[in-house]
Amino acid sequence: MATFLHGLAQQLIFPLFMILCFYFTLTYFHHLKTGDDRGIKKTKWAAVVCLALALVAPALYNVIMFMIIMR
Repeated sequence: MATFLHGLAQQLIFPLFMILCFYFTLTYFHHLKTGDDRGIKKTKWAAVVCLALALVAPALYNVIMFMIIMR
C-alpha cells in the first residue's frame, strides 16, 4: 500500500504543477493582450513559481523518501 501511495503522489505532483503553470502562462498572455499591468505581474510570477515547483518538488520528494527508506 505504501508503494502505491508513493507512486501515486509522485505521479500527481509533476503534472499538477505543469497544468497550473500552463494555465498561468495562458492567463499571462491574456493579461498581456488586454494591457492589465497588475495581472501581468501576478500571473507571470505564478507561472514561474508553478514551473519551479513542478521541477523541484518531485526531486525533493524522492530525496525525502530515500532518506526515510535508508534509515
